[in-house]
Amino acid sequence: MADPQTFPLQTIARLLDLTPRRVQQLSTEGIIPKAPRGRYELVPAVQGYVKYLRELSLRSDGSGDDYNAHRTRLTKVKA
Repeated sequence: MADPQTFPLQTIARLLDLTPRRVQQLSTEGIIPKAPRGRYELVPAVQGYVKYLRELSLRSDGSGDDYNAHRTRLTKVKA
């Protein structure tokens, strides 16, 4: 069986519409698996990111409460 094709950080970041730094953070968190030498397998990277987005969506009830809570907290910190 052939080795899976890997892609550089810039390619994965562009594909997922993320910054390279965010891809690295998600990799550090174990969301996007990293292949050797700073490269990423396409399918596991996309699947990991989609799973992460699904989990975020499930945690939020969709009413915008998270946004309002963050905004309230930010306003308190600024004060």
